[in-house]
Amino acid sequence: MLDGAILQFVWGVKGILKYVPGAGWAMGCNAFVFLDRSFESDRTKLDRMIDYYADSGFNYQMLLFPEGTDKCPLATGRSEKHAKEKGLTHYDYVLHARTTGFVHIVQRMRKRGYIKWLYDVTIGFGDAIVQSEVDLITHGLCPKDIQYQIVKIPIDSLPIDDNGLAKWLHEHWEKKEEKLRLFYCREDAERTTFPMPEGGQEFEMSDAAFDGRIFVVSFWTFVFVMWTYFLFTVKYVGWLALIAITFFALAQKVPFYSLDYYVHSSNGVAMSLLERERETTSDDYHLSI
Repeated sequence: MLDGAILQFVWGVKGILKYVPGAGWAMGCNAFVFLDRSFESDRTKLDRMIDYYADSGFNYQMLLFPEGTDKCPLATGRSEKHAKEKGLTHYDYVLHARTTGFVHIVQRMRKRGYIKWLYDVTIGFGDAIVQSEVDLITHGLCPKDIQYQIVKIPIDSLPIDDNGLAKWLHEHWEKKEEKLRLFYCREDAERTTFPMPEGGQEFEMSDAAFDGRIFVVSFWTFVFVMWTYFLFTVKYVGWLALIAITFFALAQKVPFYSLDYYVHSSNGVAMSLLERERETTSDDYHLSI
């Protein structure tokens, strides 16, 4: 999917998350996009960031969820209501994609010459579907088998005009709904793969990759426990934490989109949905949905 490129990766997240102590501040330092879910206010933020990426000379991967949220009962009800109002087909496995942000991002990237490929990522859970962290904590749901299908789409194959792009996304989501319907209509034991597209390849996580993942989780768990211990036992660590908390809390009150504005204005930024591969001999720019 990434053709061997090493990319900096961030997500677009709800604006309120930037106020979460620790995690929110880390997202701000890593230039996550804090969106208000109002296109009128988010348009400027998206344009500024895409322009920065294009001018920075670095390669970024940007991840976009056109549905806008997870498929919880509330979101599903809203999607069904929207489908009835617009005369659209009700979906059982996906929500109706929001086209405004997708179209704007693609067109802005095209304008800056910063996109060449789009990756469509479809995820299927072979056993348990974890809809949210609540399912994980209260019900102990944890999928043991997860299938990913990643399709690389040349950006030149997408329509040029805004209406054409919106129509393309709607039609693509209809195909995604059908793909997931066929996947989940099978018994749990048979949910082992998506239909293989022409020229596709199948990969499985290697033992080395699995061991590496276990090591990373164990390492950061150890670091978290140690820093928590030092926080309450070593005086200067407590003062350092207090200074950091004060700084980040005050930074959120600064105008111009708070801390992330200044991060985006400096070096080393990343975002969510598109990616630009950094290769000295190639100009491959990507977007993932």
